[in-house]
Amino acid sequence: DEFVVSAPGLERIKGGAGVTPADLRWQLDYQFKRLGIDKALEKAGVKAGDRIRCGELQWEWAPKEKKK
Repeated sequence: DEFVVSAPGLERIKGGAGVTPADLRWQLDYQFKRLGIDKALEKAGVKAGDRIRCGELQWEWAPKEKKK
């Protein structure tokens, strides 16, 4: 499945000189949590391996382990 996230602020996040894929992923994870997008995707039924698209960026959903 593919889920499309429409969030103008997030769509401006792009990799650039000196930005590693890990840095970019950390920023997206942080913003998803801050804005509640991660919970909205889970409520919509996103599963591990589903594709997420936000602007020009695409990646595979890998849910974080919940702390007990």
